Amino acid sequence: MALNQKSLYKSIAYFDCQFGASGDMLLAALLDLGLDFNEWLKEINKIALIKDNVTITVTKELRCGINANRLIITEKKSDVTERNLACIVELIKQANYKANVTTLALNIFTNLALAEAKIHGIDINEVHFHEIGAIDSIIDILGFSIAYDLLNISECKTSPLAVGSGTIETAHGIYPIPAPATAQLIQDFKIPLSSFCAFSEALTPTACAILATITQKWTPYLEITTIVAQSYGAGFRDTQNYPNICRIVLGQTAEPNFDLVYILECNIDDLAPYILAYVQEQLLVNGALEVFLTPCISKKNRCSFILTVICKEEVKTIMESIIFQETTTLGIRNHQSYRQILKREFKEVYLEPDYKINLKVAYESNGKIVKLEPEYDDCAKYAKLKKIPLKEVIQEAKKLGHKLYLE
Repeated sequence: MALNQKSLYKSIAYFDCQFGASGDMLLAALLDLGLDFNEWLKEINKIALIKDNVTITVTKELRCGINANRLIITEKKSDVTERNLACIVELIKQANYKANVTTLALNIFTNLALAEAKIHGIDINEVHFHEIGAIDSIIDILGFSIAYDLLNISECKTSPLAVGSGTIETAHGIYPIPAPATAQLIQDFKIPLSSFCAFSEALTPTACAILATITQKWTPYLEITTIVAQSYGAGFRDTQNYPNICRIVLGQTAEPNFDLVYILECNIDDLAPYILAYVQEQLLVNGALEVFLTPCISKKNRCSFILTVICKEEVKTIMESIIFQETTTLGIRNHQSYRQILKREFKEVYLEPDYKINLKVAYESNGKIVKLEPEYDDCAKYAKLKKIPLKEVIQEAKKLGHKLYLE
């Protein structure tokens, strides 16, 4: 099922890899989510090395009764070139992909190179990929990045991963499973492992690097309320006692986005108002979403203020530190809360050919614009420049915005 790329709903992909995964399995599963294969192929073929030397096909194969996508890469001549990170970076950048595709692909390769550098005790620029630098692995990582962007996935969750057992033969000799680079990535990204045990390599370094780069949450639970589509990517081995597949479950939120925030509060009855104003400014500068003061009567009938800060989890510690350092409070109350947020973006209008006013535009889940407000700083600057009332500037900017975006 193809996704509407202009949808305002939040798309969530759950990568179910409890039996393991390889790069080609992950890519095969993505290509089974309703993408136009020819559109994807056109993108991957922007690299001449791939276009001139490789044939890529997708077939359907059964794995323990499950009909899954299988990616088959056929080289016209064997590619034995050892490529370092700089070579791969140049290869991808020269193809002039969209920024999202280039960034994701290079992040995956960089994470893989960092793991290899730690294993070998060398600088990242000295790492020469063997299996990973081969054409099929470049196709796996770059092709995955292209498909991921085309599907417009906004959030990724992944199951604990199975690694397998036994040994594997590499360019450096025989190694125990998981391969050293895979084990390093698992350590660096704190990846949880599944209890499933396969008697072979279940998780390749390529797949581990891909999942480590894209995953925002590792969870054994699906955590999707509505399933939009699901797909399966098959490995080359047809195992008899378990399906050698990875699965992607695609879901979308059917309601406006909800955002998890922290609310921090404290009562202050012995601090000058001008210091509170400074504290408010420092909190906002350092990442608070909102800061406000509420007058109240506290113990001993003192006139006081309740200082309230709304922030994301990643800056919560910074907010607490500022409050303790800059105010007289001895304690901070905090609790989690969810805020319902509208989809928003910035658009622009021009009051003059060379003077832009930014507009904050908010949408309902059906795409309808419900709020359109000019940015105060832009309007105030223009009002001062032209020596005209601020309210007239705001009215004119709103009028232009409605004409451009609502009529």
